[in-house]
Amino acid sequence: MLSLTVPQVEFLAGKIPISDGLRSAIYKSRVWDDIVKIRCSLEELAELSGTVERAGSIDSTTDSELSRNLQAAIAEVEQRYFMPIKLARTP
Repeated sequence: MLSLTVPQVEFLAGKIPISDGLRSAIYKSRVWDDIVKIRCSLEELAELSGTVERAGSIDSTTDSELSRNLQAAIAEVEQRYFMPIKLARTP
């Protein structure tokens, strides 16, 4: 699950061209304490990561900072997919 701030989601929805599937996932997401929880697949995360990276050439300082923070949030979730599973030892 990808957790983003409301400004990051507004940046995604308003300034970055995203697929209909990602847009649908954002609209279906839940918001708690100004944090938007988005359920998306690994493929959608990869697509979003590439889209945000390509949009990183935006000139505005605020947009560049939002883009970097968004990229970091996506990378954090992607890393969780590849962390090794710790198995419990049984006696």
